[in-house]
Amino acid sequence: MTPKTNGSFGIPPGIPVYQYLGAHPKKHSDGSGSYTFRVYAPNADRVSLCADFCGWEDGIPMKRDDLGIWEVTAENVRVYDCYKYKITRNGQSVYKADPFALHTETPPKTASKIYELPEASFDESPFEKRKYAVGADSKIYKVNLELWSKKSDGNPYSYREAACMLAPFIKQNGYTHIEIDPICEYFEQTSYFGSFTSGLFAPTSRFGTPQDFADMVGYLRNAGIGVILRLPFEEISRCEHGPYRFDGTALLEESDGARLCVGNEFTSQLLIACADFWIRRYGIDGIRIMRRTADSSDECFLERLSEYMAGTHPDIFVSACGTE
Repeated sequence: MTPKTNGSFGIPPGIPVYQYLGAHPKKHSDGSGSYTFRVYAPNADRVSLCADFCGWEDGIPMKRDDLGIWEVTAENVRVYDCYKYKITRNGQSVYKADPFALHTETPPKTASKIYELPEASFDESPFEKRKYAVGADSKIYKVNLELWSKKSDGNPYSYREAACMLAPFIKQNGYTHIEIDPICEYFEQTSYFGSFTSGLFAPTSRFGTPQDFADMVGYLRNAGIGVILRLPFEEISRCEHGPYRFDGTALLEESDGARLCVGNEFTSQLLIACADFWIRRYGIDGIRIMRRTADSSDECFLERLSEYMAGTHPDIFVSACGTE
């Protein structure tokens, strides 16, 4: 079962948005390859793909369908190439990172990077999932990788280095799970456990590549430690390159701020697909949602998310908490 999608957005029914939007490799019969780029920007007047492989100023014009998805297929694209979308509305243009990018430049740089999904470093069998399920006797160690510990030169440890250091500490102190935040790429930190995301599908590049993150998860799980992620479903970054006012309008957020509007059908589907993505692609054992629960739209969204998770990932720990 996959997150239900609404054909009104131009996404084929039954296909998660992260498998359709974004940059995806396309193999040709002669063995060569290209990438197809798709971005949802229904209120834009023009969209161009700007990148290392096609020039940065004007790039390649993208073609819009009737429902607001812009698409183009580009040749000679390589893993780690940087790219953005040049989005124009009412004569004003801005270069936006891909909201569905799997990898990004390390902040303060802001471009998206071409990347193919990493190989799993863990056993995904149902028995293994049950083995790491969160229960009444579970003890969770919460950590912020950027602030947790630093090298003598002031730089943070990489995903792999952190895993090697954290695993013995967690086991020796009787913890069963680790809860990590932030992981989704972010441009600014708001608190020890809090960030404004600029990319929901990319592990932050501050500590390495997506494969490095996958290896961290695999290392911890192979050591008998379950992995929980905090997903920032509260506010998006207001930085120019991020998803805020993506197509010149409040596409994902409430009209009077940067708070994600879960009453918006596309935003709701996006966030449910995000939770599904981290579980399916990285073998996460639990998610904690940073979300206010003060109004009816929040409550409806959390009920919808819980219903989806119970039907699709019944062994996955799901919890919602207010912002800190």
